Amino acid sequence: FFFFRFFPSTMNPPPNVSPFPFPPKWYCHYTPENEGRLPAPPEPPKGTYSMFGATVSMDAPLTAQLEDQGIPRLYPTGEFDHITELRKLNKKLLDTFADLVTSLADTQDKKDELLLSISFIFFNMYHLLNDFRPHQGEEIVRAMLEAQIQRRQSTAEELRRSFSEVAALVQESMALLDAEIALEEQQQRDLLAGSSRGSMAGSASVYSAATTSAASAPTSVAAWDLSEQAVQQQIWNP
Repeated sequence: FFFFRFFPSTMNPPPNVSPFPFPPKWYCHYTPENEGRLPAPPEPPKGTYSMFGATVSMDAPLTAQLEDQGIPRLYPTGEFDHITELRKLNKKLLDTFADLVTSLADTQDKKDELLLSISFIFFNMYHLLNDFRPHQGEEIVRAMLEAQIQRRQSTAEELRRSFSEVAALVQESMALLDAEIALEEQQQRDLLAGSSRGSMAGSASVYSAATTSAASAPTSVAAWDLSEQAVQQQIWNP
């Protein structure tokens, strides 16, 4: 409520406006490798600018001052301990509330004054808490960046582990493939060696058969000649 009180235009932001818009695309070019090669980033805007649909002045403080809203300041200015002042305001709030209860039980003549004092105490407490908004924003951004770094590191570690597993599988597959290729080559060599031995054995059998036939050929011719002479003798000498 306190934030929307000083920035009422943020209560109804315009449609199609992202609460966390992406930075401009050209920011990706500003890397350590391109240092000195690109023009310097633009200077911060001066005067007023539009942020999330609201017009913001560069000269305006981060949090609106209490005096500008007609609210008395109940804590000192300058350097002070916010925790101590918040505790003081909390104690003062309890005392004022006790006075309000007493007033309501008795005369009720200080009711309006005490209610106004309680509202001023609350506004001062809200203002003190809003002073921590810049620090809170820095811590939120730091936590987001740390979460992104951790997430990216875990993703990179997962990728490295997956790469190691894939490399091991590739090496194992290559070893199996080399073994299969060597086995096939050995089988082909054995098959060729067996075919050569079979051809040589067949040639030897043919050569042996031919030699045997050649050796027995004169005997057959001689027997044929003898039988032919016997027939001729029977014809001419009956």
